[in-house]
Amino acid sequence: MVETLNATALAEFDRLLGELPRAGARARPPTLQRLLALAAHLLESEAGVEALAERGGAIEEAGFFRDTAWADPSRLLPPLVRSGLLAEGPTGTTESLSELRMLALAQGRCRSERASAEEAAAFLEAALVLCLDLLFPVRGTEASRDPTPGRRRAERLCAYLGRAFSLEGLLGVLTVEVEQVLSQRQIQLERVHELLDQAERVPLSEGRARPERLERFLRARSGPTPLSERHRDPEAYRAALAQLGQQERCVEARALGRSLRMTGLACPQHAVLLGEHFAESETVELALRLNAPGQVELARQQRLFQRLVRECVRPATAGSLYGLARVLEAGLLSRPEVEAGLRRLFALELAPSVTARLRARFGDEADLSAHLIAGAVNVLGQPLGLGQGNNPTCQSARGLSLWAQLAPGHLLAQLACAARADRLEYLFEGELLSSADLVDKGLARELDHSLDAASLLLVPHLDRIYDAMMERTLEREGDGHRWVNPALYGPWVGSRMAAVCELEFRELVRRFYASHHPGYSGHYGMIHPTPVGLFVTDSGGRLLGRHAVTLQRVRVDPQGEVRAYFFNPNNDSRQDWGQGIVVEVAGHGELEGESSLPFAHFASRLYAFHYTLYEEEAGAAVPEAEVLAVERLAGESWGRSFAPGEVRFGPPSAPAG
Repeated sequence: MVETLNATALAEFDRLLGELPRAGARARPPTLQRLLALAAHLLESEAGVEALAERGGAIEEAGFFRDTAWADPSRLLPPLVRSGLLAEGPTGTTESLSELRMLALAQGRCRSERASAEEAAAFLEAALVLCLDLLFPVRGTEASRDPTPGRRRAERLCAYLGRAFSLEGLLGVLTVEVEQVLSQRQIQLERVHELLDQAERVPLSEGRARPERLERFLRARSGPTPLSERHRDPEAYRAALAQLGQQERCVEARALGRSLRMTGLACPQHAVLLGEHFAESETVELALRLNAPGQVELARQQRLFQRLVRECVRPATAGSLYGLARVLEAGLLSRPEVEAGLRRLFALELAPSVTARLRARFGDEADLSAHLIAGAVNVLGQPLGLGQGNNPTCQSARGLSLWAQLAPGHLLAQLACAARADRLEYLFEGELLSSADLVDKGLARELDHSLDAASLLLVPHLDRIYDAMMERTLEREGDGHRWVNPALYGPWVGSRMAAVCELEFRELVRRFYASHHPGYSGHYGMIHPTPVGLFVTDSGGRLLGRHAVTLQRVRVDPQGEVRAYFFNPNNDSRQDWGQGIVVEVAGHGELEGESSLPFAHFASRLYAFHYTLYEEEAGAAVPEAEVLAVERLAGESWGRSFAPGEVRFGPPSAPAG
């Protein structure tokens, strides 16, 4: 590592940067290549970072970012900064220079017609919140032992940006980020805990305090009551709890339950209280803050509930308490197939390969049965809180969510089969497909194991089976999901399917409106959530790829606009898809875990959906102006990625009224 500023390299950088605006088409590429090499060298020292930061405005004004993905500062996305900074080679160097350019904009040292100083500052604050592990690296972890130059450079750059900004100011942005994630009630909360860990490490000046909302989240996970705060060790808390009378215990339970339902976070002490007093209905009702249906279900299914608590509620599985409350409120324990499925899990003997997988995920000392059953409870209680992790397995995650809502017995049966035999079997058009025979199939050859326990066991098998089913449809005319989705997900998938590869896009839109929009489908509404395929685009409307989601419902929102509410398996639901199409997760009538878009915006990203003959025939004529407006959004975004004729758009028309 270069510890001091290389004056020769800096002088050469300045010379080439001055020549760049005048460089012709042939001279520009080698000039840029040399500038990148010099910048990479300078970024290896704190002095070099500071020198480049002083030149951030000059780098922007020289046109360094022209014709690159960083050209328009208004289109840069904070969630992409971290991966860019950690990248090796020109990408990491360019990303670093881009952040220094944004710093110059934020500090008013240069100007851009595309981003104001306030917008640049907001971008950097949001980016730093998502890079807190680089801003405040924890020593002794695997990440901190990473010897790659990319990580060292990223930490050095973030440290400089952190000094340039008020770190205390980042706490407000961080608080909003935590609130947005928790509002979706995701099952996997590692990201939230990482953010909260980093928030605790932000140094505060004398007399300053963290935002109260942030403090509430910190207390929720460590001890939101005076007793749990004093006794954070579960065993010490258990001993203190034993000294309380019934009335004092109810006060403690009420406070824990309030914190759980307000934040979605539970602390280990909460699991101790429920585990010690699961037979006391009043304590349980307060500790889970059950609504009236949940209280009725608890009274009806006390024995099964108590067995469930004994089997899966531990300090290490405290995160399942929210899912447990939702299971009770949904009345799931009273369904015979759910009771049978849970009892099967209670008595399960895990396959050795499954044991190894769970040990790798939860640790050698973990109670694997408790983690598995807690995972099942979470999926049943929070079907829209599932996430695919860093895996290309949206189809599989969508399946788990659908079954948790529509066929919980089927979900539990598959989980037991995968846990006991480490395989799943499916019939596809008369052929038995066993995941054990499909080890060379699947979209995720290297599975990211940071999943909930149920997904960890089921997704590898479902991924292989889905891939094998799709392979068997390759020679057929039309989209393979027409045959695969009903076979994979079940009979509630509509018998008919419309796909971009089969229809003119205008006709696709008409059928979607006729079958799903309340203004044209007879106002009956959807009977079941339904699988839908979308084209996902970036903030510039450019195609990123196809994605499997579940359309949960279509309703008029509180503002009077018809919206599509959907489940997004990638747990990154707050997205900007360009053209003013911004996915929302709150404020428009969303239920926990739902994403939403105005109906026309959702329709503009369709590539396939299912419907029934009844739904098609029930619709009135959809106004042509509405169809043309949706088609225009599609054609001017993802449609640009296809050659003429690949996707059949209608002939150009005048702007729709």
